[in-house]
Amino acid sequence: MNVYCYFDDSEHAQVNQSTMLRVWVRSWSARGWKPRILTIRNAMRHKSFAAFKHDYREWPRLAQEVEKVKWLCPVETINFSLTTKLYKSGGLTHARPYLSAGWETSSLVFFENIHDTEVIEHCGRAL
Repeated sequence: MNVYCYFDDSEHAQVNQSTMLRVWVRSWSARGWKPRILTIRNAMRHKSFAAFKHDYREWPRLAQEVEKVKWLCPVETINFSLTTKLYKSGGLTHARPYLSAGWETSSLVFFENIHDTEVIEHCGRAL
């Protein structure tokens, strides 16, 4: 099964985003998923791209629509235990924010405003 995220490799990209992307890919691949990365190149194929070419916040949505992706997973959402088999059987897919109640046992954890992958790699859970 595929899982998609949008990766901004433009001048608007956040610091360390490429490092976060590698951790994201590793966390999903380890659980049987096929990570797929959408970029500005996907967004540029959208029929309305010209109207949004200066609004980089819309690029993920445009890329998602072009590729007909239902769920665009943020690169900050790390998969600790959601396998494709568990997902197909109706397993939980909502992510708990890091350090909120229950994050330690959640399948998916959202590391909002965390741009240092060492926080993720040393949070006490195995990738």
